[in-house]
Amino acid sequence: MLCSMIMIEYLLENYIIWPWDITDESNKHMLIEIWKEMFSNHFPVDLTMKECPMLIGVMRRSSEEKDSFLASSYEFKILLKGDILMQTHRKLNLETLSDILFTFKEEFDENEQYLSFNFVKKTSLCWDIILEITKYLSLNDAVTIFSIDILHLLRKYKVRLPIVEPSDRFMKTMIKNIDNEQIVSLHLKENQLRSTIELASASIFTNIISVTLINLQHVNQINEFQTCFPNLICLSLCYNNEIDFHRLCKIFNHIQNPIKRFEIHCDYILCSHRHTSHFFSKINNLKFTIEYFLLDMTHGSMTWINNCS
Repeated sequence: MLCSMIMIEYLLENYIIWPWDITDESNKHMLIEIWKEMFSNHFPVDLTMKECPMLIGVMRRSSEEKDSFLASSYEFKILLKGDILMQTHRKLNLETLSDILFTFKEEFDENEQYLSFNFVKKTSLCWDIILEITKYLSLNDAVTIFSIDILHLLRKYKVRLPIVEPSDRFMKTMIKNIDNEQIVSLHLKENQLRSTIELASASIFTNIISVTLINLQHVNQINEFQTCFPNLICLSLCYNNEIDFHRLCKIFNHIQNPIKRFEIHCDYILCSHRHTSHFFSKINNLKFTIEYFLLDMTHGSMTWINNCS
């Protein structure tokens, strides 16, 4: 399969290939020693003839994944072991092999593009100015622009920044390097809520006092995520368009202690004027701790108030 002309041409055009034959035991030991010398790391898997052919992808480790306990600056991915593609666990054939090679090439190119940009070196700005710039950024954007080095500076000067719509990659690799005292605010889309919580340790969210959710449709999720943020006091719900008045009332019914500040931002309120008094009575009977409520309508009018009162 690897020796087909189509595959050979693709590999030569898109990859730097380093083939090695371990049929002879001395060759196997030589490969292990060369690997250790090149990458300052042991060979990533047990090297046996039963596992061959084997295809290993190598890329530079991104700055956000670097750790002082990691000996190597490189990341290794086992793409093929025997006749099984390790990333998808599919059987080897020309199509599946092409897919896995294409995917790894995309990851490699994206990673190199990310590593090639060093804002600090390119701009020659002093750290005082950089610190001032970060005050207008989210924490994940600050790390992306200035690399992991910015965390020490933020910690030193006790700068707290929000995490805004983080990628899964950020939550998997970067969040563990951040002091939980630096994270006090989250800004998420509804479809990011569950993955963001699952990809990080619960202790990360201990000091979060403010959460903003974009286009939350399933209001029962409010109770679910509130348990993850024990010190939450401010909740903001933002909608890119209108929100139904009855849904608004249901949201109130799902608010639990200890939220003190509650905000809803939307285009306008849509009300069908049915059973409105019933919904109002439910809200009036609630005993929650909200001290401040903001309803911000971009294109609001007094019509709905007059019709529903």
